[in-house]
Amino acid sequence: MKFFKSTALLIILTIFSCETTEYDLAIDNVRLFDSEAGKVVPNQTILIKDGLIVKVLEAGSSYAAKKVVEGNNRLVTPGFIDTHVHLGSVFGEYEQSPEIIPPDSVEEYRQTVADAYLPYGSTTLAEMGEPDEWMNVTLDWQKNPLPQYPDLLIAGGAFISDEEREPYRGHAEVANPEDARRKVREYADMGVNHLKLYWRLRAPEMLAVQDEAKKLGLTTYGHIDEGGVTIQDAMEMGVRHFEHLLATSTSVFSNQEHFQLLAEKYQMPADLQGVNEYLAYRLLQFKFIRETPALHREYTQLLKTMATNEASLSTTIHLLGSVIDKTYFRTDAESSVSVEFEWLSRWDAALQEQVADAFDIAMDYLKQAHELGINIRIGTDCREGGKALWSELLLLSQYGFDMAEVLQLATINGARAMNLDHQIGQLTAGKSANLVIFEKDPFDDKQNLLSEKMVIKDGLILQ
Repeated sequence: MKFFKSTALLIILTIFSCETTEYDLAIDNVRLFDSEAGKVVPNQTILIKDGLIVKVLEAGSSYAAKKVVEGNNRLVTPGFIDTHVHLGSVFGEYEQSPEIIPPDSVEEYRQTVADAYLPYGSTTLAEMGEPDEWMNVTLDWQKNPLPQYPDLLIAGGAFISDEEREPYRGHAEVANPEDARRKVREYADMGVNHLKLYWRLRAPEMLAVQDEAKKLGLTTYGHIDEGGVTIQDAMEMGVRHFEHLLATSTSVFSNQEHFQLLAEKYQMPADLQGVNEYLAYRLLQFKFIRETPALHREYTQLLKTMATNEASLSTTIHLLGSVIDKTYFRTDAESSVSVEFEWLSRWDAALQEQVADAFDIAMDYLKQAHELGINIRIGTDCREGGKALWSELLLLSQYGFDMAEVLQLATINGARAMNLDHQIGQLTAGKSANLVIFEKDPFDDKQNLLSEKMVIKDGLILQ
C-alpha cells in the first residue's frame, strides 16, 4: 500500500512539473554567442516572456510559444551597447537643436534616436553630456523604457570647472569643489547613475565630484585629455572608466613640450584648420610616442597601470579611421555625418601616409590595452552611431581582434562598464531579451558584420 501511494505521488508530481508555460517568443535553433565565455554554442533555442529571456534550451526541446522565429542555425548575439553617445548630435547640431524638447514633439525626438540606433542592433545607449534643460524628458525615457526605443542611460551635463568662456550647452559648469558636490547630489536626486567628467574640470573639482559620486553610489566616466589632470591623476582619485582611445595619448604627450617637435618631424602645418586636421594631428601623437622611446615606455606603463586598476576605455575609432579613409563609410568629424570629400587636401601625400601609419599604431596600442586586461568597450560618439558601431566592429576585426573579442566589446564589456551586466550583455535566463540575429555569420567572414540583421528589443521583433 505504501508503494502504491508513493508511486501515485510520483506520477502527480511528474504531471505538475511538466512544462506548462506559453512563451511570448521562441528563437529556435540558433548559434548562440556566449559573451561571457567568448564562444559560440550551436543548436540553441531561446524562450522569451514579458521582455526577458526565461530559458535557453537545446534545439529540438519541446515548448509552447505564441510566436516562433526560425533561427536556421544563424548567429545570435546580445543587443549592442554604445557607451558614448550624444543625443544633441542625433537631434542635429546643438546650435540648431531646441532649448528644451517641446512637449508636443517628445515622441518625435525619441523616434529619431530609435531610427539612428535600433536598426543597427544598438539597444542600449549611454548619453555622455547633454543640456540640463532636456533632462526632464530624457530621464523620463530612462525611467520608462519601451521596447520600440533604445534603453538610455543619462549622465547629465559633462562636468567642467568655472571659466570665462561660455560653456558648451552639454556641459555642467561648477564654480568650486562644494558647488561640484552640490551638482552631483542634484543629479543623483533626479535619478542619474552615471556622471561624465570632462577635461576642463580642474583637479579640486574633479576630486570633489569623484568623492561625492562614490558616497552616493554613482559611477564616473572621464574624458581626460588636454587639461591639467592626467589619466594617472584621475585613477588616483578613484576614476576607473575613461573615454576615447584618442584621449589617452595626452597623458604622456605634452602640447607645450612636443607639438613643435612633432610638426617638424612629420612636416605638419602648425596652423591646424578644422576638426579633421586636428584629429589627424592627434593621431600623429601616437606615431610620435611610438618613435620616442621614453614616451613609448611611459605610454606602455600607463596602459599597464590602467589594467592594474581594472579600468575601462571606450573606442571612438570610426571618426579616426574616417580621417584617412579606413572605414567602410566616411564621417566628417566637423558635423558627424556622412560625406564624400578629401579632408586633408592641404596635407601632401607623404604626410597623409604618416597619418595612416599613425592610425595603425593607435590601433596596435588599443590591441595592447585589451591584451593587458583593460576593459575595451564601444563608444562611437558619432551622430550616425548605429552605423558607426558596425564600422568600429569591422575596424577591430581588421586590426587583430578575433571575432569573439569584437562581439564581447560590443556587448558584455559595455554592460560591465555601465554596471548593468546583471541585466544586459548576455543571452542567459533573467536578462533582457535584446538580441541581434545575423543573416550572415561574421565568424565565417568579417565583412558579414555589415550583413542584414534581425533586431529584437525586450522581446519585440523590430525588423
